[in-house]
Amino acid sequence: MCAVDGIRFCTDHLVVDKSPQGVASFLFEHNGKLDKAEIGAYLGRPPWFQHGFCVEVLSAFAELLDFTDLVVDEAIRKFLAYFRLPGEAQQIGRVLDAFAFR
Repeated sequence: MCAVDGIRFCTDHLVVDKSPQGVASFLFEHNGKLDKAEIGAYLGRPPWFQHGFCVEVLSAFAELLDFTDLVVDEAIRKFLAYFRLPGEAQQIGRVLDAFAFR
């Protein structure tokens, strides 16, 4: 099951709150049990997909991480430890923008 379908199933069955913060918390808390490539593909979705919901989830996900007292390379490693970067340049750009705005 792809990430989009899995998250839709979980929100429809009230396993996960339908807010971007709820989905981000779910992805963060269950990270070791989920496919990191699917998480990266979901977080890298374009702004027009699901009316920008995935972009909001990406921002909320970035807010969950604490980068206090980390140098940039350590912070980016910590950020990328939770998912695998998608393959398309535009998706990678969106993910890195979320990290940069954090």
